[in-house]
Amino acid sequence: MKTSKTMNTSFEFQGRDETIKIIDTGGNLVEYLTTQSAECPLFEADSIKLVKKLGEGQAGAPAWLINVPGAGRREYVAKIFTDKLEKIDIAITPGNTVTLDQVAKKIQENYGIPYNTTIYLNGGNSELAYKKKSKLYIMGNAKICKTTKSEDIKRFDDPNHFNTIPAGSYVCVERFSEYVVGIICGNIFRKGMSAHFIDMFGFATCDQPVENEKDKSGKNIEGKFMKNVKEYVFMDKIDSTIKKLMENENGRNTNSPIFGKINFNGKKYTELDILCIQTLSAISAMQQYGIVHGDLHLDNVFLEIVDKKTEYGNNFLLAADLWEYTIFGDTIVIPKTTWIVKIGDFGLSVKYSLPIVGNEITLRSGYWQTDATGNLDKNGPWLPNWFTTAYDVLYFLVNVYVAGGGTSFVQSLLKRALGLSEKANNKELEAEIDVAFNKSNMRPRMTELNNYRSSANPRSILLSDIMEDFQGVPAKNVTSIELANIKSVKGMKYTIPKRVSPKKVSPKKVSSKKVSSEETLEKFTDKIYDYSELIELETNVEKKPEIIAEMLNYIYKNNVYANKISLEIRTWVKTIYNLNKKLIRPYITQKIVDYMSG
Repeated sequence: MKTSKTMNTSFEFQGRDETIKIIDTGGNLVEYLTTQSAECPLFEADSIKLVKKLGEGQAGAPAWLINVPGAGRREYVAKIFTDKLEKIDIAITPGNTVTLDQVAKKIQENYGIPYNTTIYLNGGNSELAYKKKSKLYIMGNAKICKTTKSEDIKRFDDPNHFNTIPAGSYVCVERFSEYVVGIICGNIFRKGMSAHFIDMFGFATCDQPVENEKDKSGKNIEGKFMKNVKEYVFMDKIDSTIKKLMENENGRNTNSPIFGKINFNGKKYTELDILCIQTLSAISAMQQYGIVHGDLHLDNVFLEIVDKKTEYGNNFLLAADLWEYTIFGDTIVIPKTTWIVKIGDFGLSVKYSLPIVGNEITLRSGYWQTDATGNLDKNGPWLPNWFTTAYDVLYFLVNVYVAGGGTSFVQSLLKRALGLSEKANNKELEAEIDVAFNKSNMRPRMTELNNYRSSANPRSILLSDIMEDFQGVPAKNVTSIELANIKSVKGMKYTIPKRVSPKKVSPKKVSSKKVSSEETLEKFTDKIYDYSELIELETNVEKKPEIIAEMLNYIYKNNVYANKISLEIRTWVKTIYNLNKKLIRPYITQKIVDYMSG
């Protein structure tokens, strides 16, 4: 919790730790986030000043630079959402009287909207009596978003394939999902897992002062009030974005320092090339929590200038010659850059690890747009409604490419993500782009995404041969900006790296039948890859434990090979087991429990 003080004012960013606790314990997120916040009087008294409008997000919510009392020169950003009041009818039996107190309690029970908020929005008098059918105001979008029952939704890539949203998920409006996913990614930064996320500080709901509507004679109209509610998401201020540095008023800014040359291991790269590596690392870190950002265009890849005060993990980044990432035991070293990537703006994001937290529109429609006639257009949904490792990688890299950042290295990254050979020419690359993306918005086609789930895996790209200049033992004076021991992080999602010759997988391919003792190590390893892909593809939370248990049974029966597979695959198997112990226990024997604990 950040605290700033002056002679007259004490200000605290509130809600970050409390929100994470609510998610972890299955509490009422809406009730907490829609309660009137302590920061509101500071806005009303103009103690927190809106200094400069910085831009607007997908839903038109403006972001403002703000001055916070007692914060000195440190600058913060507030993203401001306006929640329009919604009228609801109160049905009253003739001859009966209902008080605002009774109605507010019922609204809290049904919608999760705090009692005091409803009272405040409707005049403040809890004893106000209603004797006939009347209308009340509630916060229009602040209805309870914690699901009470399991729901299967059709996946956009295949209408015959469903994604299960379990009971206890948080399927919310944009500002709630943006804040919650944002603080989860902020925790990735704060816990020392990755330097590439904007720190999120707090959330504030401020009911605007309510005044009675008046009739023509100037008298108050009982029970009628017309004011909105504002909600603020507080975060760190960032210096720029990739887009702002790549472009000027004439288009591509060829003189931008982002295209400045960096000599590394005898080869020439640009600052943009290294920033792309940083971004792929950030995507990989998000995916350990099952997060699909969904909107990584170049204005959402923020940049912080690295100066003498830029610190991470108690190290000053400018003092190091190289920065190091450790990914499942493999080391990647990059030269320091003028900027460091910071990912933000999680308004369209979904966290698919349990409990699911995400934007309701993303999950239900994928922001599928309508045409001039009001019908759904031919481009299909913009965003996936299932966990995929490919979407963010493809959308980010193609945005860099089409914006004029197609250096030879960026082209190599994009070719790799699209499953093309390094020797593929520009015509072949453009043809594959036409297949993979909608031309109108350059978003990946939902029906094609699964074709790239191995090639567009960020971790596979970072450990591929096109990254060989950046792989190996680091030199002197290196600062680590990535988690060294991923195994220590709770709730992370793991993906086995791409095998040499990927195979199409069907449920029939993996069976629980006993295999002969003569089965080769190669076949055994291949079977584990099959299981890993089935586990990744399966979105039904009730079926996934059965597949994991089947894999463990298979490994146990063939344990002569289990000790010979790579350390990375053994680590993945152990991690999958530890993360799903409770769910898979009914499907495995005590012998397997003892074996996995050994």
